[in-house]
Amino acid sequence: MGSPASLILEQLKKLGVSYIVTLPDKWTEELLALARSDGDLVHVPVSREDEGVGICAGLYLAGKGAALVIQNSGLLLSCNAIKSLALKYRIPIFIMVSNRGSLEESAPYHIAVGQGLVTRPVLDALRVPSVEVTTLAEVSKITEAYRFCRISEQPVAVILGKEALVSTVQA
Repeated sequence: MGSPASLILEQLKKLGVSYIVTLPDKWTEELLALARSDGDLVHVPVSREDEGVGICAGLYLAGKGAALVIQNSGLLLSCNAIKSLALKYRIPIFIMVSNRGSLEESAPYHIAVGQGLVTRPVLDALRVPSVEVTTLAEVSKITEAYRFCRISEQPVAVILGKEALVSTVQA
């Protein structure tokens, strides 16, 4: 069995994702390093997460498969872009959110947006369907979520726990 990051990328590639749009954080660093080195994927770094929503919308309209990989504080920043672009025009943005501030957190400054405090209620308020992937065994939920995103023509979020992203224990 490969690392969590390699399993996630393998799944995304099988689904037709060829663009990974990101604003990195510590939990996603292995995933993004693998994406950057993978010849089948285009890594698109952004300076703001809401910029990533716009890029993913453009990629969808151009017939490309994309995944937006951000942490939950970036999800909060992206709410206006998600609502006024993706939801309004039924553009299926696939959002993978590292669930910083969850019970697995070791950095106290991430706790304000963590486990059940803000992330899930914000997604619910936006009416963005979401699924949580907290362990390596649940990584297959990504396939279901991506397919639902495309079929329903709306944004869908996968909330990723530390164990589902990180190979070794790190901050």
